[in-house]
Amino acid sequence: MLHRLLLFAGPNGSGKSTLTTLATLKHFGIPKDRYINADEIAVYLAENFPEMSQEEREQGAFRRARWLHLNYRSTKQSFAFETVFSHPSTLLDMQLCKTAGFDVVVIFVTSCGDICDNTKSRD
Repeated sequence: MLHRLLLFAGPNGSGKSTLTTLATLKHFGIPKDRYINADEIAVYLAENFPEMSQEEREQGAFRRARWLHLNYRSTKQSFAFETVFSHPSTLLDMQLCKTAGFDVVVIFVTSCGDICDNTKSRD
């Protein structure tokens, strides 16, 4: 059986979350409950643990997301998450999944604005 890591990568505000709400997960055979979104985890923590500071929520969301990555990889369950590639752990996840026999699919999401803005800043 094929195990897959589906990674939505791109800058903040590029539409990664919007793309995952479409049929993309279904197309790649990833159940919705195995889509990991640290922002959604942070919202859950804010709603259920209002005494937590924003920093505690962000750290908690990051730790929970990392635990889910490890759990799905070690049990060889297909999963998906989104990233801006701001932390080296994303590359490590990709490498470890590939080594574990996962098919790693990266969908880079951006807009002309993102590309054009970066191009202008280099001029």
